[in-house]
Amino acid sequence: MWGIRSREQNNKNIPARSPYGFLSGHRFTDLFEFVEETLKVIGGLSFCKIILTVTDNNATKARKNSILEWHIQDLLQRVEMELRQGKGNKDAVAVFFLDALEPKCEKLLRNKYVEVVQKGDFVKKYSHVKDSMSFEFSHHSVGIQLADYVAGICNDALKGRKRSEHLFSTYVKPKLRKKDDGETIAGYGLMEIPTAETVRSKIVALLGV
Repeated sequence: MWGIRSREQNNKNIPARSPYGFLSGHRFTDLFEFVEETLKVIGGLSFCKIILTVTDNNATKARKNSILEWHIQDLLQRVEMELRQGKGNKDAVAVFFLDALEPKCEKLLRNKYVEVVQKGDFVKKYSHVKDSMSFEFSHHSVGIQLADYVAGICNDALKGRKRSEHLFSTYVKPKLRKKDDGETIAGYGLMEIPTAETVRSKIVALLGV
C-alpha cells in the first residue's frame, strides 16, 4: 500500500502491467480502510492465535535456504505445543497453507516440513499437524490474504510507519500467542530467526510487545 501511496502523492499512475495494476482506480485511503475492516474479522474469530517469525537480514549471514527452514521449524514447534496445551484441542490437527512460491523454494520447504514432522526435533513427536503442507495463490484464499496483511503490517510497524503501528497494536498484538502467564509474547507468538537476544530485544521494543 505504501508504494501506492507514494505514487498517489507524486501524482503518478500505477502501471497497468504492475502486480498492483488492478488497484489503479482506488485511493490509498480507501485501500487502508479496506485492510482495517478486513482485520476486524480476526477479532471476531472464535479461535485465532497469531505466530510471527521475523528475520533481521542485517544481523545474520546465514544462507537464505537455512533461514527459510528455520522459519518453518519454529512455526511447527509452536503450533504443535499450542494444540497440545490448548483446552479441548487434544484431537485437533493443524494444516499449514503457504503462499505459492517458486518451485525450488516450495520443494525446499516441503522437504524440511516433512523431515521435521517425521523425525522430530525439539518436539519429539508431532501428533497435531498434518503430515504435509500445501501452497495456495493468495488471490484465491482469504486466509492467505489475511496472513499477508498481518505480515505486511508487522514489517511496516518495524519500519516505524505510524499507521501500521496502529493496525499492529489494535488488531494483531491482541491475537499474538502468549505464554501461560497471559502476557509474555516474545518466544511464544513472536520469534526472531535465527535466535539472537539482541535482535529479539530490538524487535520487542519496536513492536511494543
